[in-house]
Amino acid sequence: MARGLFVVLMLGWSSLGLAAYTLGIVPFLSPRSLIIEFAPWRAHLESRLATSVAIATATDPVHFLARCGRGDFDVVLVPPHIALYLQRQLGYRPLLGMRSEFFSQILINRDATATQLSDLKGRHLHLPDQLSLVNYEATQFLSRFGLQAGRDFTTQSHTTENNALLAAISKPGAAAVASRMAFEHLPENLREQLRIIGSGRSSLWLVVMVPHHLKDSDVARLEEAISQIPHTQAGAAYFSHAGVALEPLGKSELAHFEPLLSIIEKAYWTRYSSR
Repeated sequence: MARGLFVVLMLGWSSLGLAAYTLGIVPFLSPRSLIIEFAPWRAHLESRLATSVAIATATDPVHFLARCGRGDFDVVLVPPHIALYLQRQLGYRPLLGMRSEFFSQILINRDATATQLSDLKGRHLHLPDQLSLVNYEATQFLSRFGLQAGRDFTTQSHTTENNALLAAISKPGAAAVASRMAFEHLPENLREQLRIIGSGRSSLWLVVMVPHHLKDSDVARLEEAISQIPHTQAGAAYFSHAGVALEPLGKSELAHFEPLLSIIEKAYWTRYSSR
């Protein structure tokens, strides 16, 4: 796949002739998994807004930021540290937040002898992209147990959480970091090949945001439609299965992730400015 190539997933043109909305989702899962995961969102929004809705993503989080900068999306779902970056640098407005129970999980190949976090010492840990929230949360979680990458274990980053999990499955003795949702998305025969040896705290997982160029009337329509998703039959099933809740954001909640802004900025200019 070419470095500049982005992934766009178009589904269900329900109202020919009306302007479509594009829902951009940061690539924390594979494109196919994103289609499945957010199908209830798309279906509800198309019905409520009486127009077509496209689900779009990108090849990696940095490329996704570039697409946000180009104004490719009408509404986005991004982790809170990227939400803060979009708010500060590009004028995006946060609308709602999604919270996940036991957000980050540390998993080990079922054939490994490890039973607790201290058993990670000397092992190889597979992580999702360095800009992913689960990478940051899991690293912080492990540090509270006195475990540090490079000193206690080696690491390898992957483009998605799926790939990190699959790498641990294919290599006996290896471990992986992923969100609860990504792990539960695996087919049962793959989940059975991993064991959970640690779970992080509940966390603000994704933030619903809109770009500054969107009209206030469109913002109001989108916010109302999205806030109703948990109260539909399909939406209630989705939120229950995913172990998440859709809630208003506190005024200073995103500021908690300010230490990550410099990391995002460095990654953006290092990994995208040459494209």
